[in-house]
Order: sequence, then structure tokens, then C-alpha cells
Amino acid sequence: MATQKADLVIRNASVFYAHRLSRVNLAIRTGKIIEVMDASVAGPEAAEIFDATGLYCFPGFIDPHVHFGLQLGAEQSSDDFTTGSVSAAFGGITSVFNFTPVLTGSEEDLTALFNETAQTAEKYRTQLFLHLAVAEPRIAPEKLVELAIRYKFRSVKVFTTYSSSGRMTSDGYLMDLLKASRGTPLVVMIHAENDSIIRYREKKLTNEGIVKPSHLPYLRPSISEVEAALRVCLMVSEMGGRIYLAHLSSGKTIDAIYRHFPALLGKSIFLETCPHYLYFSDTFLKGDQAAHFTTCPPLRSEEERQELLKHFFAGRIHTIGSDHCPFASWVKEKYKDDYLNMPNGLPGVELGFVLLYNLLKSKENEITVEELSRMFSSNIANVFGIFPQKGSLLPGADADLALFDPNAEWKVTLDALHGRNDYDPYEGLKLKGKIDSTIIGGKFVVRNKQWIPTHVQ
Repeated sequence: MATQKADLVIRNASVFYAHRLSRVNLAIRTGKIIEVMDASVAGPEAAEIFDATGLYCFPGFIDPHVHFGLQLGAEQSSDDFTTGSVSAAFGGITSVFNFTPVLTGSEEDLTALFNETAQTAEKYRTQLFLHLAVAEPRIAPEKLVELAIRYKFRSVKVFTTYSSSGRMTSDGYLMDLLKASRGTPLVVMIHAENDSIIRYREKKLTNEGIVKPSHLPYLRPSISEVEAALRVCLMVSEMGGRIYLAHLSSGKTIDAIYRHFPALLGKSIFLETCPHYLYFSDTFLKGDQAAHFTTCPPLRSEEERQELLKHFFAGRIHTIGSDHCPFASWVKEKYKDDYLNMPNGLPGVELGFVLLYNLLKSKENEITVEELSRMFSSNIANVFGIFPQKGSLLPGADADLALFDPNAEWKVTLDALHGRNDYDPYEGLKLKGKIDSTIIGGKFVVRNKQWIPTHVQ
């Protein structure tokens, strides 16, 4: 029993453990969980007590994939570092992984980039981790790994496409990067699409005339993702290291990886998908609102969506990332006849968990709520080497908590959300369950569904 007074005690919280739901009291002091006890045990005295009766208590969620404050050409994403992270906190997210600008230069450029991006941390209302995004910098892969670890990056992000904008990494550099990362804590995060297929089809459509959002499934077909994902899986099987395949969009891709590399899954190959691929099919790219649903990789066929759902319900996807990157409707519409210059991306950081919770509740005898919460917390923390500091309710872990009201019933409207975009693809959807409170470092940032203006250090 703790003898010192706690700063905060969360009483009567419902916690999932080993597929059982238990009521507990959690004691917090100086930003850490110091004790977890049965709710029948009074525990230490506390400066503050919060009654969580009727609420599920999860480790604070981690979004491994956001794009806050992103500049694409002449256009700026709707959510900056502050508004994006406030929206995240209302979704129970206590930590986010954003990206550095894409590094193409020298060691000196990396140092300057690190110093520049580190200064943005004070603008976040969640805790911040950064992926080091690179193209093919003028730094040897071995040196890049050394520098990334020195600057405390946990991952390096590469693209197997976007050669037209200078963001692509060659297979040769990627293979050496995987080899250099072997035996280190560094993970190589990969946007996997086949650049040659995409460039060929872009050129073909451009020669034929106007390129519209409805052309997106043709421009970036499923085979481009399947091929690129298998190619990098083969590389990691030969070279070693660990890869994190971001925003997988098609059930075909999951099928292929599980068929060819089953022994490496969860060990050196990790799979992420996003809520929009589980909710929407390419039907939404065929109507008048097609521009509002453009994202890369694109939405897939209904058959592929159902296949992706099958893998989700089978627990074959390791993590969920929002890939939050909204652009205003007027920005998207500006490029409706010039798709190749349209900024892609959708919102999603605030709704991710509740969306998938509702998918889960629509099925029986599938993955549990406990397993779903791991996709948003401990699985991510394990991949990126921040467990048990994050993604845990164990004593000694950071006091980052998401308190979820499973009985709240509400409809998605712009007024109910906290981002800055002027539309949301889920608008009008009726949901059950909502984040009630979010605690970061032992302090409420959302309490009883209201914002508490506490700056997160």
C-alpha cells in the first residue's frame, strides 16, 4: 500500500484485463501511476478524487500516424499542431507521432531539421513523438541510423513512390537502411506503393486530358500496394531490421503478407490500417463528393474493404493510425479537374477508437474491446519502443489515461468535433460510446467531455 498522498485517484474505473472486466482504483502521483488496486480497497489519500463509475479505463491511446500542420505545395492542412492535438485529446489520444519534413540533404540539414521540429513540441496539447521522414538523403544509411538514434527518433519513414516530388527512396538505399538498422531499436516505417505503375498511369491519363478524383483507383491500383508491400517484406526477410507498413488499404495486401511471411508478422513486420479503409469503399470516389474522399493509398473496392474487415476482426492488424490530414472542401474542390495537384488526406484523429468500437459491437465472437484498445495503445508502444512508459496501466507507467463512456449515444456533426476542417466524412453517423475524459501526465486535458486548458509539458 502506498504511504504517500496521491495527487489524483481514479475510483471505480472498469479495466479490461485477461478478457475480464474489473473495477479498480488507480492512484497517480507526479505524473505516474503509483498503484492499481481493487475498487473495494480505499487506497491512499488523494488531493483529488475522480469517480469513474460506468467508464472504461484504457491506457492513453497513441496515434502513430498524424500530419498536423502539413504544407503540400501551396496548400496547408486544416489542423495545425494545436488544433490537431486538441482534437486528438477528445479522442482519448495522449501521444501522437507526427513527421519531420522529408530529409533529402546532408548531416547538417538533419541537425537543423531536428532543431526546427523539436521547437514545435510546445504547440501540442498531447505528447509528441516524431518519425524522421527521408527520401534518399546525402547521408549513408549506416550514418543515418546512428544519427536517428542519437536524436532519439524511434523510426525512419520512407516512401517507395512519389518520385515526381523527390520523396522516393530507392530499393538499394532501403535495403542498406534495413541492414544498418538490424539490432537497433529503430523501425523503418514504409509508405508502400509501386512508383512505376503510378507514374505510367499518371502519364497516360495526362495525355488523354483531364485527371479527376474518380481516376484515383486507376492511378493507384491495389496491385501497386500489394507488390510494394511484398517487395519490402522480402527485403526485411533478407536484410533484417523491422518494418512498419503504414496505412494498408486493401484486404488483398494483408492476405498476401500473411500467405508469404507469416513467421515474421509481429516480430519484424508490423501492419497498420486506418478507420477510413474499414468504413468506406471506392464508391465514394464516384459521386459529386469524390474530391472529399481523396487519400493515398485510395479507398478500395467493397470486396477489398470486406476482406480488410475480416482481417481486422481476426486480430491480424497490429495497429490503427488515423493518417489525419484534412484539407478544406474548397481546397479539394479547387483541384477537382486537376487531381494530380490536389492535396490528399482525410480527418480521423478524434473518431478512430469510437468508430472501430462501433464496428466491434456490430459483431459477435470476434476480437474483444481489450484487444481493440491494444491496437490503439500497447501494440504501438511496443513497436516504437516506448512500452511500458506508454500504453500501460502498470505502476510506474506514465499516467496517461483514456476514460470511455460506453453508453453515450451521439451523432457525428461538425459542432460535436474539435478539429478545424469544414467537413467530416463521418458526418451524420450515429455512434454509441464516447471519450469522457483524457488524462496526460496525471492531469486532465478533457474532463466530463469538456476541455481543460492545461498545457502538456
